[in-house]
Amino acid sequence: MGDPFSWFAPFFVTGVSPSREGDCAFRRSCYQNRQNDIVVHSMKRLPVVVSLAMSLPFIGASQGTLIGPSTLNGSFESGIASPWSGIEVARDPAFASQGDWFAVLQSATTPTARDICFQFLSANPSSGLTFITTFDARNGSAGFDSVTAFFFARNTDGTFVNATAIPIAFPPLGSSGWGNYQTDFQLPGMWDGVGSISLQIQFTKNGAVSGTTYFGYLDNITLQQIPEPSIPALVGLAALLATCRLFLRQRWPNKVLQLLYVGY
Repeated sequence: MGDPFSWFAPFFVTGVSPSREGDCAFRRSCYQNRQNDIVVHSMKRLPVVVSLAMSLPFIGASQGTLIGPSTLNGSFESGIASPWSGIEVARDPAFASQGDWFAVLQSATTPTARDICFQFLSANPSSGLTFITTFDARNGSAGFDSVTAFFFARNTDGTFVNATAIPIAFPPLGSSGWGNYQTDFQLPGMWDGVGSISLQIQFTKNGAVSGTTYFGYLDNITLQQIPEPSIPALVGLAALLATCRLFLRQRWPNKVLQLLYVGY
C-alpha cells in the first residue's frame, strides 16, 4: 500500500488539493531544494560557530611560558646547567631531542638508584593555579625504571603547598629513543604566591645492582601556567552560545523537521 504519509504529502508541502499533483510535485521539489540548502549551509557553519564558542574563554588569555626552549634553559642550549640543579649537560646534535644539548642524570646507589634535577622560580597565583609540564626523556644502556615529575610551591611562612598531579602522557622509559611526557598540576587556593615554586624531575631504578651506574637523559622541558577564564570571557561565552541557538533555530525551521519526519 506504500507509505501512508505520501498520500497527504501535497497538503503538507503546498496546501493544495491532490488533483494538481504535477504542479504540487514541482513546488515540493523546489521547496525541498531550498530547505536542503539551508540545512547544508547551517551544518557547515555549525563547527565554526561551536569552535569559536569553545575558544572564547581563552581569547586574550594565552598560556604563560615559565620554562621553555629559550626560557630558563628548558632545552639546555646555553651549554650550562644553571638554573637547573642536579644535572650535567652534554652536547650531541645527533642524540639530543631538540637542538644540540641535553641533560644527563646518573646514579650508582643501591638498592634504589635515584637522581633528580630541579629549579626554583617565581609565579603569580592571579595568573592561574594550573601548571602543565612536558619533557622528553630516555635511558642509557643501563637505565632507570621510571621518570616522574613533581611540583610544589611555598607560602610566605615557608610552608610547602603540594600540587595535585595528573599524569597525561607517560610512555615506557627506554633506551632506543626519546619519549614525550606530560603532567598537569593543580595548586590549591591556599598558595599565597609570595614564595617560590619548584619543578622537579626524578629518575628511579628499583633493585639497582651494586657497581652499575644508571643513566637517564632529559631534553625539551617546558612549564606552562594556564590562566583562569575571566568573568567577562565567561559572560561572552554565554552570549555566543545563545547566538548559536538563535542561529540554528533560524536556519533549521520546524518545517524541515516535519518534512524529514514524513520522509521528504
